[in-house]
Amino acid sequence: MCYSKEVQLLTGSIILLSCLFFYLYYRIKFKEFKQPWLLSFLNHAIAAFVLIGIHQIFEFLSLVTGNQVIYKLGLLSSISVMYFALRSFEILTNKKVYGWLALIVIAAVAIHLFVVSVSFGETSFYVQHRSTFFWDAAWLVLFGYWHLCVWQQRKELKDDSSKKMLIIYLL
Repeated sequence: MCYSKEVQLLTGSIILLSCLFFYLYYRIKFKEFKQPWLLSFLNHAIAAFVLIGIHQIFEFLSLVTGNQVIYKLGLLSSISVMYFALRSFEILTNKKVYGWLALIVIAAVAIHLFVVSVSFGETSFYVQHRSTFFWDAAWLVLFGYWHLCVWQQRKELKDDSSKKMLIIYLL
């Protein structure tokens, strides 16, 4: 999401507060089931959403300050979401999809971001990213891989309610 400063601050705040609420709510609910994997899934899924909120807050801060380091940290938090999404999927399905490989991609993106100059600016209602092709490509590859993993698992399932659960998981 690339919006104006005000929208980013509001969006980031809403996401982070929602994460806190849902984490506390589901932590209590999942303890009733007495299955430790559920809490691990919850931790990774909520971490992904927290990183989305952090991305929004950092984009707000980067526009307010014009600081490239803050902007780059926001981009890194955004791509880091994909590691936690893949990891939560592995926990949910008890299936290895090599989510740890996302860490290598994220490390490569981090090195690239902090070696090159990345320009950005506020344009009308959004943040204009001018030199983030490598980050964009890596993010899209990880996002696509996560979706392919979920859809492949969905094809292997026989139970309609499990298939529906995976679609809800993607949402």
